[in-house]
Amino acid sequence: MFSNEKIALPKKRSFARWLKLAWAPYTLWRALEYEAIEGLYLEGRVLDIGGGHSRDYPRLLKVKGRIETINIAKSVNPTYLADIEMPLPFKDGCFDHMISLNTLEHIENDELALSEALRVLKKGGTFHFMVPFLYRVHASPSDYHRHTASWWSKHIDMIGVSEYKIEPLAWDARSSVYSILGMKRFIRSLLMLLALIDIGDWARRLKDLFPFLRDKPWRPGAARVTASEREVIVYRCAASYALGYYISGKK
Repeated sequence: MFSNEKIALPKKRSFARWLKLAWAPYTLWRALEYEAIEGLYLEGRVLDIGGGHSRDYPRLLKVKGRIETINIAKSVNPTYLADIEMPLPFKDGCFDHMISLNTLEHIENDELALSEALRVLKKGGTFHFMVPFLYRVHASPSDYHRHTASWWSKHIDMIGVSEYKIEPLAWDARSSVYSILGMKRFIRSLLMLLALIDIGDWARRLKDLFPFLRDKPWRPGAARVTASEREVIVYRCAASYALGYYISGKK
């Protein structure tokens, strides 16, 4: 999975992040999404694919310009009422930025939707897409796809965009599993805290500080793995249980 340099590791866990994410008044997946876009500065003309003026996440953005939304659902009060399964009703390169949260999984021909989104984006414009991976089906009105990071990377490359990053949105394997089950907020916070105070991780850090702790005959090869190397392994494991991906880049 991580042979592709465009696919990043998840953000590092910290106590400050735990306080913010564990007690958020919505799902862990949505909390991770909102964390990723909070404070995002967008200047000019912005298109929100699958959004609407009744959505709450635009308040997290710093927009100097205007946000225009497109959706098939009239109930969310979009700027443009249109079917995203079809080519977008805009000329090439007319938007400065593109954003889309939890929409592409509802588009059967998501390859066309991705291509169209980047077609109407200006050269040098940025895109910000959120797509679920290990997350329950939520039809709106249908739910078609759960692609890996490698799939997204391949298809973005095929469109001809080279400047992008795919960030797995995850805390750890246990909290991802229990998110799928719809766990209560208290249980979620406890599981996330257990991952944060991983005793095994702290033990490995001590072994780096005190080399004699590594040289035990019952742990052959332990000296070859430092705490920083082990941290990469731990976060790669977390990424394997990503609730979804934050795909961002520049055309």
